Amino acid sequence: TKYTPRHFRVTDVNGAIDLLNEQLQDPENRNAANPALRELEIVLANECARVGQLEAGIVELRKQQSVLRIQLSRLTDAEAGMSKLKDTVNELMAAKVKATVKLEQARMLDELSEDRISNIRVVQPPTFNPTSMSPSRSLVAIGGGIVGIVAAFVIPAVIEFVFWYLQILKLANNEDSEGLIPCG
Repeated sequence: TKYTPRHFRVTDVNGAIDLLNEQLQDPENRNAANPALRELEIVLANECARVGQLEAGIVELRKQQSVLRIQLSRLTDAEAGMSKLKDTVNELMAAKVKATVKLEQARMLDELSEDRISNIRVVQPPTFNPTSMSPSRSLVAIGGGIVGIVAAFVIPAVIEFVFWYLQILKLANNEDSEGLIPCG
């Protein structure tokens, strides 16, 4: 507002504004006038090309991922099939063993029937009594009482008999004895 439209500073600013407007409308001229902008546009173009490459790579990787998923599902199905086949083989082997055992039993029965021999065996299963086989306490107490009573009467009687017999032998050896046998 201080300067008039013909002032040198106003004319310089107006000229710069006109130059910038021309550069914005003409891209070739704009890059030539501003080297920093030119470098940024080159970097932008390179980055845009790189983005395009990365997007193409993503598309290719997604295709490969779908192919790999299909292969993985096929492998999983094949593994399940192999597992079923292994189970079937194991069942068939067990059936073959059973059939072989039964065939051998039938052959043995045929041979034994020709010779009129029986292959019947009677096997008694083992028995196990989990209770103790020792005598009961009451039987032990009764037996001990009987042995105690017998010992109380028999041992003194035997000792008395032995002493009586020894006295008889002493008297027999004694010359003074007249053939009398002491009693009691």
